[in-house]
Amino acid sequence: MTEWTPSLGERCKIAWVHHSALKHEVGKTVIVRRISELDGHRLAWCAPDLTFKRKRRNGSTYEEPACWQSLYFIDQLEPEFADRWVQERTAVPA
Repeated sequence: MTEWTPSLGERCKIAWVHHSALKHEVGKTVIVRRISELDGHRLAWCAPDLTFKRKRRNGSTYEEPACWQSLYFIDQLEPEFADRWVQERTAVPA
């Protein structure tokens, strides 16, 4: 089976975390912003898939994306639609 690698701008789900204190993060959707490599490990800089409503002084509102990022190993992430990805990769050609 082909190993999945996220691309920039792709939405992913967090599959597992390194500490039990962060277990509430499992299953959340994140957006890959940057991919880097450190000592042979591939890392993904991800921002949460959230927007926040802001209000201007004149009363109009707008939405702003989250402005922070978290660092994850590539194997901590899975495709947002993992079931569909597995079906496409394991399908037997006719």
